[in-house]
Amino acid sequence: MLLLKDGVKYLPYEYASEEELAQMVIEHYKEIFGANTLYFDPQTMKTHIGIKARNDGIIFATDQKHHQQNNTIKQVFNILPFLKNEDRQTIR
Repeated sequence: MLLLKDGVKYLPYEYASEEELAQMVIEHYKEIFGANTLYFDPQTMKTHIGIKARNDGIIFATDQKHHQQNNTIKQVFNILPFLKNEDRQTIR
C-alpha cells in the first residue's frame, strides 16, 4: 500500500514493538495531534477507594474549538488534583 499526499509518498512501516510506536508518538505529538496540544507522561493514579489505573499518557488540546467539541475542560478538572498531588499517586 502507498499513500500519496502533496507529491510525497508514504509507505507502511511495521514497528518492532508498542514501545517504539509510543516513543514515536511522544516525539512527534504536535505534528500528529496539532500545534496547540500538550503531552503529559503516563502516570499511575489511585482513587480514594484504592483502585489503581495507569494511563498511556494524556494529550490535551488547548484550542477553544476542541474544548467545545470534546468536553475537554471537564477532563482537565478531573486530572488537576492528580497533577497537584506531590506524590502523584492519589486522586480524591
